[in-house]
Amino acid sequence: MISTRTTFFARALTGIIALTLAVSTQIASAGEVQQMKGNKVLITLTDVEAVVGTQLYIVNSENKKIGLIEVKQVKNGKAVAEILKGRGEVGASIQAKVAPGATAAAASPAEKNGPTTTGRKKIAIGVLGGMASSTFSMSVGPITATTACPTATCRTPASLSGTSFNLKVFGDYDLTKTLTLRAATGLETISAKGSVASPLCSGDSTSCNVAINYLALEGSGHYNYLTGKNRAWVGLGYSFLIGMSTSTTIPNLSTSGGTNQMILISTGADFALKKGFIPVAFDYGIFPGSSDVTASAMFLRAGYGWNY
Repeated sequence: MISTRTTFFARALTGIIALTLAVSTQIASAGEVQQMKGNKVLITLTDVEAVVGTQLYIVNSENKKIGLIEVKQVKNGKAVAEILKGRGEVGASIQAKVAPGATAAAASPAEKNGPTTTGRKKIAIGVLGGMASSTFSMSVGPITATTACPTATCRTPASLSGTSFNLKVFGDYDLTKTLTLRAATGLETISAKGSVASPLCSGDSTSCNVAINYLALEGSGHYNYLTGKNRAWVGLGYSFLIGMSTSTTIPNLSTSGGTNQMILISTGADFALKKGFIPVAFDYGIFPGSSDVTASAMFLRAGYGWNY
């Protein structure tokens, strides 16, 4: 069971990475500023048409025009341009300029369809749902070890695993173009089961299980290594877990504390739509554990986000 679930999540993670690379290729081929030197910029022209003398806008990730450039040389879908006003920014999009008095019909396809970036703004909110794959390694036996029943003789090692579902709401705030803070809250579930050689679980059973529902209060930081219309990121976060309900047949598994915590190592991408975006995330969660129990979980999530 563990190897099957691990294979599933490994394939899912491979899919996210492949999709991210596809996005990277798409972004690299879109009309954007590739290099800068002094008041000169090197741009791609996939989404705009330009000849020597054409004037174009430079548009940042917030959909604001930050510069005006004029094309000086064109070759093989790229152009060297001079900054006439404002400033340039590597990775910024290029937008065609409509001449004064021209109608919308005279604009280039890129202008008519909107800017080459959806203009992800500083604040976004959304929902994320997905599946968790949890694993526990522990010793199963009586609640306390005694002289008559020491750990070495009447407790037995057990490996438990299982899947469950989760649902969260989140809010993003962009500190910079490459650094985003995310806060999230919602239902985080942990579920695992397995068998032991001796009947040490409740009801003198060899079948052991644990299921915990948490209210998660989560914060994380994301480094956006791909920016613009679509994003790809890596992140590190912390989740404070408040227990809402617990079910277990393992006598010595203490669940009386009511709270837990988890360190999250994450990667993901945000895929732009016309009026929002689709967030996808893969989280690896590490629980602090104890001398008797070690636990971890993998989370695959997707959802929908709105820009503000």
